[in-house]
Amino acid sequence: MDHIFGYAAEQTSKAALKFCLQNLFLNSLASYMLIPHFLFPTIPLFSSIFSFFYNLHQLASFHLQKLTSPSTIVKLKKEKKKEEEEEEEEEEEEEEEEEEGRRRRRRRRRRRRRRRRKKKKEEEEEEGKEKEDNSRDYPYVTHKEKIDIKELTKILGACGLITKDLPFRMCLFTRFLVICMCLEFEKVRHNQLQQARFKKKNS
Repeated sequence: MDHIFGYAAEQTSKAALKFCLQNLFLNSLASYMLIPHFLFPTIPLFSSIFSFFYNLHQLASFHLQKLTSPSTIVKLKKEKKKEEEEEEEEEEEEEEEEEEGRRRRRRRRRRRRRRRRKKKKEEEEEEGKEKEDNSRDYPYVTHKEKIDIKELTKILGACGLITKDLPFRMCLFTRFLVICMCLEFEKVRHNQLQQARFKKKNS
């Protein structure tokens, strides 16, 4: 009801002001035409002011009666209900847009995860192929922690044992060195593990 009476008061004030200003002008003009203003200068003014307030009261009463009639109230309620429905529809559309945005973000995250998994799988496959190649080329290297052949190649190349004229895979002496180094590393690692176990037992 507050909404209805507020709307009624707003409409009444607008219509009343417009009508009364028009009426004041016309009434003043008619009064000045009927009564000479130089004989009775105050009569037109007082009649105009009285007419202004009387018309304002009459118009306000008419508009309030009209706007508070059952049909108008029903109409205003329907308009208010329609506005509320439109607001609800707008809120639902906003929620749907937000949900759609969340779905798009989820899809992007899934695509990124798939790409990462695919890339990781490809890297693991490449590493597996490299290990297979290494085990084929160097079958005597059988310890668990494989020595990085590329690093050994760099070291041996820096020592002058590998040259461009004598590739790594074709050099028997280099293969022999790699096997010896791997066995030596394995011995050192085995000794370190035994020492660690011995210290753990004593402590």
